[in-house]
Amino acid sequence: MIKPEFNKSSSVKYFLKVIDVLPFHYVSLDTSRMTGLYFAVVGLDILNSLHLVEKKKIIDFVYLMQLHEPGRTVLSNEDKVIPLSQRAGFIGSTYLSHNAKHISRLNSTELESCSACGFLENFSTCADCTLPARNIQYIQGHLAMTYTALSILVTLGDDLSRVKKASITYAMQFLQEPNGSFRASIDGNESDTRFLFCACAISAHLQDWSGVDIPKSVGFIMSCFTYEGGFSLNPGLEAHGGSTYCAIASLTLMNKLDVLEEHQRQLLISWCQRRQGNGFQGRTNKDPDSCYSFWIGATLAMLGVFADSDFESTEEFLLTRCQGNIHVGGFSKFPGSYPDILHSFYSICWLTMRQNEESQVTDIDSQPSSLFIEHNVDLLKRFDVVLGICK
Repeated sequence: MIKPEFNKSSSVKYFLKVIDVLPFHYVSLDTSRMTGLYFAVVGLDILNSLHLVEKKKIIDFVYLMQLHEPGRTVLSNEDKVIPLSQRAGFIGSTYLSHNAKHISRLNSTELESCSACGFLENFSTCADCTLPARNIQYIQGHLAMTYTALSILVTLGDDLSRVKKASITYAMQFLQEPNGSFRASIDGNESDTRFLFCACAISAHLQDWSGVDIPKSVGFIMSCFTYEGGFSLNPGLEAHGGSTYCAIASLTLMNKLDVLEEHQRQLLISWCQRRQGNGFQGRTNKDPDSCYSFWIGATLAMLGVFADSDFESTEEFLLTRCQGNIHVGGFSKFPGSYPDILHSFYSICWLTMRQNEESQVTDIDSQPSSLFIEHNVDLLKRFDVVLGICK
């Protein structure tokens, strides 16, 4: 039986394409453009193809999404007074023209640099904009955008010298709820394990944990442990693959994974392993979904039992049923659906985990998997499943 093969060149072209021209389907997600850029940049790094992007232009874009206004202490509007110190961080795009005054001072060369990438296309149109007063209250740093921004900068080799590190960690203190969870931004938002993970990852990137109350964070995570053995987004909700990953990755980053008692650890491993069929499902009685190959697989890796997975069935699910054709590239959420940025990224994350695991256990005379045939030998970089960037 011929094993499925990973088409690296098509995936490289896919990620390059979405950096250059963002598909119209993503218009509604413009405020989260930073996350799409993260998927593309780190995806290309996994594929050993970062040499194909213009790093400086992307770095310049990321820094222009940083909120920092020295010399001002408060931001006022008719309804409230929002301390600027609580809004520090990165936002996802120029959707609300947050940086219009700054951009209007750029010279023509700088503007050309900033508008050359599909992810940066709004820069040239917001140079002459004015910021409506009613929008001011919504210009706030966002934990997910800050995490992905820092991950992009690190991936592209930036030294983070222009990151307002103290401002970010100070602002994070105001995002942690009394129960230990984090909300995404200061002025009303969801709070759950996703943004707690973002806070932990930001702290790891900046090597500064002053913005996180670790005991409260650990307490919140453990309150989300369910009878099934997984973790939910908030206490009392259903166990979910994504929130389980966020919980275990956060505990790992905080060096608190040992809070899991042995019976809890075994129950968690069992829950994760029961999510695997042909691919991985995110919740009980759901269809397999390509992104959960990573969410569940990475959780098993952090628990030290990834090698016990059924690699062949997941590989077949991703490469045969979810991989786009050679003209489109990328990976889809479900078989038969169209490839998208998120599922393309997390699919190749699992593939590099699979390749690394096999490189440790395969002897020279054994039958290689599809990831090791002919030109595909060592085609993927090692990936840090906890922090979400390449090693």
